[in-house]
Amino acid sequence: MVYASRVPTDPFDDDDDVADGDDSGFGAPLPPDDRIWRHPSEVGGIVQAARRRREITNGKLIGFALTASLLGSVITVGALAAGGAFDRTVVERSEVRTVASTAPPSALLAEGAKWPQVVQALAPSVARIEGHGDATSTSGTAIAFRDGVDGTYFVTSLDLVEDMQRVTLVLAGERSKKATVVGTDAYTNLAVVLVEAEHLATPLINTTDAQPGAEGVVLGAPSSGPPSPTVAKALVGSIGNRQTHPRTGVTVENLLRTDANVTGDAKGGALIGADGAVIGIVVLMQADETGVERFGYALPGRVVASTAESLIRTGFPTQAWLGIFGKDLAPEVAQTVGVTGGAVLTNVAVNGPAAECGLVAGDVVTKINTDVIESMSRLVMALRERRPGDTVAIEYLRAGALQTCLVALSKPPEALPADGSEPLITSTTVAPAAGAVVPAVVPAVDPSAAGTPEGSAVVPAIVSETAAPSEGGAGG
Repeated sequence: MVYASRVPTDPFDDDDDVADGDDSGFGAPLPPDDRIWRHPSEVGGIVQAARRRREITNGKLIGFALTASLLGSVITVGALAAGGAFDRTVVERSEVRTVASTAPPSALLAEGAKWPQVVQALAPSVARIEGHGDATSTSGTAIAFRDGVDGTYFVTSLDLVEDMQRVTLVLAGERSKKATVVGTDAYTNLAVVLVEAEHLATPLINTTDAQPGAEGVVLGAPSSGPPSPTVAKALVGSIGNRQTHPRTGVTVENLLRTDANVTGDAKGGALIGADGAVIGIVVLMQADETGVERFGYALPGRVVASTAESLIRTGFPTQAWLGIFGKDLAPEVAQTVGVTGGAVLTNVAVNGPAAECGLVAGDVVTKINTDVIESMSRLVMALRERRPGDTVAIEYLRAGALQTCLVALSKPPEALPADGSEPLITSTTVAPAAGAVVPAVVPAVDPSAAGTPEGSAVVPAIVSETAAPSEGGAGG
């Protein structure tokens, strides 16, 4: 149905065409959107038209989104292809695992930690060491020192492993492990042993010299049962002590004496400070009036660290080598020749630094630079404070007269002639003065031991009114 509306053909015509009966003024109706009214029949069409417009608009939006998504995908795939993401070559990748490093027990201790916390943290580092010989056996303590590639190195007292054919360590959990002796040192009475394929946390070593009155505990391992540490509260009673080993006669210098009442099982154990660091290792024990070992002497942490590291690295307890062997000058002889003490040279290695300096057997060393030398042990320890290449002034007594020479220290020899074709030891007899100490004979020397610093060697007998013959006196 078509509706007509009265629309003037000329909007400025004032004539009323309707009144005149003229239908020529009616024309086609305006479009619905141009009118302010709607016929009921037009309403449904408008709704349908609006719906069609929305469908068209939505379709355009969806199409645009699909187009943009497709375009983004093409760009992404192109980038991945350019980067080789679709390379069909199979690449084997090793699995990378992050393993938390085992923190040293001392590092786990918060400031102000109580002694039970200290002992608990260090317990896995304490082991019982057992030595088994032909007719004797030993039992004591070993302390984890360093975790290396091959296993964990422990430090202990030389007395517990010397002359033992088999050495074992009982670790936490009562695990018994074979131990290998890496090196020993008579002048500190220290030994280093290795337990292979074991990797344990190691305590920190305090390389600052302890002071008298410092608080600590001595940790040891019981001779039987689980190696739960034995604990003895201790104070550093005195420092700079000297103790002569009752069996070897070697004097150990610069020891810390503790006031702790400990048992023999604590030999080789650790003197621990309040911060959980190792102040020293108990290397010697002193007996009470009943003959029972109860008082411990500890080697300071600084000396423990330097000696053990050198033994592990080179097999020698020292880095600087002078090429001498010797023993203590007897006090009576020292008084006779007018010195407080000294180190008598019994052998001097051929082509070693001492020989180049002009030293010979029978000379008595009394000073290294400004360090007064009152014993062979003090001479050895003075040399250990130096490094290869250091030049030192040696003051020595020969035939009652003081002399001085300058010498550059060297590294220990790495290899020695195995067939004895080259003489390794020279010993020169000097004219005896009143009370002088001179060598009497120079017996054959085992070439494998003679040139090593502080290695065991047969040394010439010493002619003296008071000095007894000595075996194995060694130097640096």
